[in-house]
Amino acid sequence: MPVVERDLQGWDISGSYKPGSSITSFSLVSSSEAVFPDFTYTLSFPLPSVYRVLLTGPYRPRPPHDNIILKYTPSSFKLVSLDEAKATAVFAFPESKSSGNKSREIHLTWKESITLTVWEKNGSEEPIRLLGDLPSRSYALTENGIIRHWWIERENLHLGLGEKGAPIDLTGRSFSMHGTDAAGYDAYEGDPLYKHTPFLISSPKPESQEKALPSTYAIYHPTNSVGSWDIGRAHDDPWGYFKTFIQDWGGLEEWVIVEDGVKEVVKTFADLVGKPRLVGRDWLGYLGMSTLRFVTYRHS
Repeated sequence: MPVVERDLQGWDISGSYKPGSSITSFSLVSSSEAVFPDFTYTLSFPLPSVYRVLLTGPYRPRPPHDNIILKYTPSSFKLVSLDEAKATAVFAFPESKSSGNKSREIHLTWKESITLTVWEKNGSEEPIRLLGDLPSRSYALTENGIIRHWWIERENLHLGLGEKGAPIDLTGRSFSMHGTDAAGYDAYEGDPLYKHTPFLISSPKPESQEKALPSTYAIYHPTNSVGSWDIGRAHDDPWGYFKTFIQDWGGLEEWVIVEDGVKEVVKTFADLVGKPRLVGRDWLGYLGMSTLRFVTYRHS
């Protein structure tokens, strides 16, 4: 079935904010003159290394089961700059021990559509863009849900999404997101398999032992809605290659983890969704692939 994509535009600041101040959230609202009014976009930091985007509106409520068990108080973060006339703002990540010598900022613009980018600076090096929304095409409505587009770092290693067919690098492929019993599946071509886990990791590949790697990030959508992930398979000018998440129903709740490597990202993800006990060794013969992957991540 073709996806109808209706871009969300026409945003105003909701509330009063002062540049240089510490805040616990930042909100935008689609104006009464927008094509789709009364939508709310909120940015917050549940943890110093994790930011959360919540996008809801008429007939797009927050997903009813978010699968997050972490009890948290939102972290304060600094509003570095704000220009309401140009519809731009810059936010500093809360200070985190895990970030080491790295500093990170979120750059947000909403002149037309919302565009969020994360920039990282390591010491005296020039800032680099870790991840970013696709300009003019970042957040849109489908018939009953939400569609998201980001730039893709095609040279990165992309992992996750529960159990997916080989190879382990998911770059350049697309996947369905819903639970099924896929006994006897094709290990390379089968999809979907067993798990519904809309959790994608993007990690830079090492170029040399001397050069420090940029941070790894992961995107998690805690929803049980049927959906799909396209990880750089689609190509559309003028954007080129990009990655897309389509959620069939409801508003968007998006958690983005930024850490120094896959190991730290997985540890933080476990803090968010829980740490189940390991299965017994006798399970490893029957559930070889899925359990072995879980054990590898759990002990990394």
